[in-house]
Amino acid sequence: MDPEDAHPAESRPPTVADLLLLCRALNAGGARYLVIGDEDLRNYLVVRVADEVVVDLMLSACGITYEEAAPEIEMFIISGVPIPFASAKLLLRTKRTYRDKDAEDRMFLERKLAEQQKKT
Repeated sequence: MDPEDAHPAESRPPTVADLLLLCRALNAGGARYLVIGDEDLRNYLVVRVADEVVVDLMLSACGITYEEAAPEIEMFIISGVPIPFASAKLLLRTKRTYRDKDAEDRMFLERKLAEQQKKT
């Protein structure tokens, strides 16, 4: 922060330059994760956390809250660690957008769900 921009004891929203400086410092320091305050999730539609894997944190996706999605979460054990995944049915619900990539994902998920239904 430029000392002329704000008094050091005053808070202000971060600028893009602030965020880039923070990301560079975290990368240089070898940060593997970041704890995001709940205020960020209230103020921003998506909070992206990126390292080797990119994770988008959201209070809801396509209007679906966690509470509404919870019954469609499937748990898989990977290397002894339980990891929650969205079911194909839930993923399909989150792909109801106008993005080209989501249209491709919808076709894949619809085929996958049709194949699963044939097996039952």
